[in-house]
Amino acid sequence: MHQKSVALLKAIGGQSSYLALALAILCSLNAFAVDKALQPPKEVNEYQSAVLKDMGVVQRKAMNKGERFILATNFSFDFSDGPYTNYYLQLSPGYAFSDFWEVTLHYAPFFISNPRSIVTKVENLDLLGGGKASILYNKPKYALGAEIVWAPMYGKDSLGINHLVRSDTFFKGGFSRVTYTDDSGMRYFFGFGKTYFLGSSAGFRASVVLNYVQTIVDNQKKFAFQAALELGGIYYF
Repeated sequence: MHQKSVALLKAIGGQSSYLALALAILCSLNAFAVDKALQPPKEVNEYQSAVLKDMGVVQRKAMNKGERFILATNFSFDFSDGPYTNYYLQLSPGYAFSDFWEVTLHYAPFFISNPRSIVTKVENLDLLGGGKASILYNKPKYALGAEIVWAPMYGKDSLGINHLVRSDTFFKGGFSRVTYTDDSGMRYFFGFGKTYFLGSSAGFRASVVLNYVQTIVDNQKKFAFQAALELGGIYYF
């Protein structure tokens, strides 16, 4: 009887030891879980920061210009030290190969040449042998050429607090042959500007252009730099 009691106590003691060990493990696991819950979610923050680091926001384009024909018109006048200011209207049909690249032909059917103050001052001078002094200026008649346009950037501008105007920024370069009264010359140019879109097909375009053009003054034909401002519209169809 005594031996059976001892064996029973040992069995109960062994099971108690196993039970105590299991309770200890369970408590440690609960404590570990509580500690983890109280800690800031580092894994989530690290994941979010990595996502935000690689995330970029691209604005919605105002229109899809790629693979569309173009018809543009612009009015231009130059800033230079020449004796005349030249105004002209230019027509430019072309094609947009993508949202970033366009090629157009341009044709200026006529020029309006307005004399500057230097012309009047020279004409008021008297020559030693008699007569009046004058500046011999070969006026441009028309021009024909081509240009390529690269528009790598687009964005939006606010108009008040309730309206947005979408636009792109472009660079362009090209050439043309200018026909003068008695001769002709070449014009090379590079410029940049913006297109403000007025819908899904039309826009207003403004640009500043630096010309390197052959002029004929006092029977001397030579290249000179001219700056010009261009304002006009463009239509994609």
